[in-house]
Amino acid sequence: MVLAELAIFPLLSVVFALLAVFIGYGIAVANDHVDPWLPFISDCGAIQPESSIFGQLLNIHAFFLITRRVFMQ
Repeated sequence: MVLAELAIFPLLSVVFALLAVFIGYGIAVANDHVDPWLPFISDCGAIQPESSIFGQLLNIHAFFLITRRVFMQ
């Protein structure tokens, strides 16, 4: 039963990773911190406030990956 419930964790991990990229990009472009055409991901997460949101969403992404790995063993 527990293994079936863990099947959602990889999906949630991907969702939060994509949210980190696109929300960080959106905020960086809105604040004119990066060029709108193909900026580096690291540039989108370099200046406040997008760096805090980008980092926190990646922390949630890592939590889901690690939690799934721990419970699968």
